[in-house]
Amino acid sequence: MIFFGKNNSSGRQEAFTLVELIITIAVFTIGIMAAFTLALANFNENRSNRDRIIAANLAREALEIVRNIRDSNWLAADSNQTVEIGGEDFIVPWNYGALNKLFLVVDYDIYSRGSEICQGFPDPGNILACFNQCKGQNECPLFIDQNGFYSHDLGSPGSLNARTNFSRLVRLMPICLERDWDGNLPFPEEIEREECQSDEVVIGLRVTAVVDWSRAGKEYNLELNDRIYNWRR
Repeated sequence: MIFFGKNNSSGRQEAFTLVELIITIAVFTIGIMAAFTLALANFNENRSNRDRIIAANLAREALEIVRNIRDSNWLAADSNQTVEIGGEDFIVPWNYGALNKLFLVVDYDIYSRGSEICQGFPDPGNILACFNQCKGQNECPLFIDQNGFYSHDLGSPGSLNARTNFSRLVRLMPICLERDWDGNLPFPEEIEREECQSDEVVIGLRVTAVVDWSRAGKEYNLELNDRIYNWRR
């Protein structure tokens, strides 16, 4: 006896096709998400690298401006310019003006001679605390003008500069050297302190430029240090 049954190969083929379609969609979706995640990570990394490059250049610029202030004082001394110090006239010292301060904001334009901030700050070693204070008082934020130059200048009421996510300050720490009764400097050990003592002379400055910025709710900071000396003494 021969029995004939219904052929279900068509139904099984349709079921396999549906499963394959779901798997294909899942694999395709995972691939798209992985590519999107990688592209987003690359974008964020590129933006983070760009921020670090800008911050490093801003810190280098601050160090160079401080060096230019010292050189300008040398030029003033060469031309026999005098300043009144303690009621007496003296030839312009190499560390005159802003270089006698502890915390500064500087830029290539309006603060090319430096502007003191955090006056009377109780902790000269705590740069970040001064930073928080000056940012709260809107002294440290940097703006960018239409030509792409960064400065602390907000601009005029009719042409405001765009505020950036960067802020910057400079700390100056005197480098002292002890001298003997004849005014010579026989002791080679350099000492950094907020103010040199009566038997010491200021031979240079330790310059620290700090730039901080924010990105995606996170705070970053970069610090560069240099020493400038009165090598013409």
